[in-house]
Amino acid sequence: MKEICSKYTKSENNKLVYTVLEAAEILGICKTSLYNLVQENRVPYLRFGRRIVIPKAALQKLLDLHIKGANK
Repeated sequence: MKEICSKYTKSENNKLVYTVLEAAEILGICKTSLYNLVQENRVPYLRFGRRIVIPKAALQKLLDLHIKGANK
């Protein structure tokens, strides 16, 4: 069991999802702004009960789209 648990540490490289606070820090915005974007469905998210998380892959894709859009 320890082998399985050690595989999924809280290292930034191993995370599949970010909390709203973590994602907001990565984006450089306040968590309220990110909650507003989630509410407007402008940011992909998952909901587990009351907990909202932002998938790492979706966050990267969102950033890639905005970076590519800025280079046009």
